[in-house]
Amino acid sequence: MRATLTPEEIVLMEGAKRVLSVELNEDDGPARVRHPLSGLKIYEFIDVGPRVDIHSAGDVLDKCSVTHEQVPCSSLLLMTGCLFTKEEYVIRKEEDPLARVTPIASYFQENHFRATWLASTEADIRLMTVIWAILATIREGFPHLHTILKEYHSRHI
Repeated sequence: MRATLTPEEIVLMEGAKRVLSVELNEDDGPARVRHPLSGLKIYEFIDVGPRVDIHSAGDVLDKCSVTHEQVPCSSLLLMTGCLFTKEEYVIRKEEDPLARVTPIASYFQENHFRATWLASTEADIRLMTVIWAILATIREGFPHLHTILKEYHSRHI
C-alpha cells in the first residue's frame, strides 16, 4: 500500500487501484473517508474534546473513538530527542481497546507512528487505525507539512 498526499486529500492505493480517499478539511474540521469510485462518505472523524469519534455513514450507533494517552516516561524521552510527541492513541469500541497508534523513537530516523491491533479486530477498524496513523504523522510527526496544508486551505477559500 502507498499513500499520496495532496492539499485536498490523502489517497490510499494498492498497486494502481485506489482503495479510498481521505478528504482533509481546513481549520482542523472533521476528516471524511470517501469511497474511491462513487465519492460517497463512508466514515467521518469528528473531534469532540478529549477524544475523536469515528462515525460510519451507514449507522451512527456503530462507532468507535480515538483517545490519547501519554507514553510512559514521555517527558524524559521527549527532552532527549528520542520521541517527537508525548502521546499515543488508542482506538476503542465501547471502551474496549482494539488498536493502538504509538510514536516510534525518532533519534536516528524520520518521525513516524506504528499502528498495531488485536488479531480479532475487524478490517474496518484496522483501516481506520492506518488512516489515523497517517493523519497523526502529518499533524504531529511533520508539523511544518501540516502548516503548509493549513496555509493552502486559507489561501484557496
